[in-house]
Amino acid sequence: MCSSDLLTIDNVIASTRTYSQAATQALQTGAVDPLYRSEVLPSTHTVELMLMLGGKQVTQGLNVNALTETVTYVQFTVRNGQLVPTTWTSRGTTPF
Repeated sequence: MCSSDLLTIDNVIASTRTYSQAATQALQTGAVDPLYRSEVLPSTHTVELMLMLGGKQVTQGLNVNALTETVTYVQFTVRNGQLVPTTWTSRGTTPF
């Protein structure tokens, strides 16, 4: 079964993906897919991921406060059929 995702930032589509059956199986066994990478203005942003998982749509969102002179990371992990978001920041590094 193929799967797909839709990532929005501040209610604007930032990324969409459709995964092949092989890619879906790889993701289910621990593979990682970096969905989106970009600089954003230092402020609070709403990040939401909608994922078709096992034939059902799963959605998770969170507010992320991007600070000046930091790199803010957002990660969504699938655990027990649910999207679990995690955020962390780093100073003095860049995401690129």
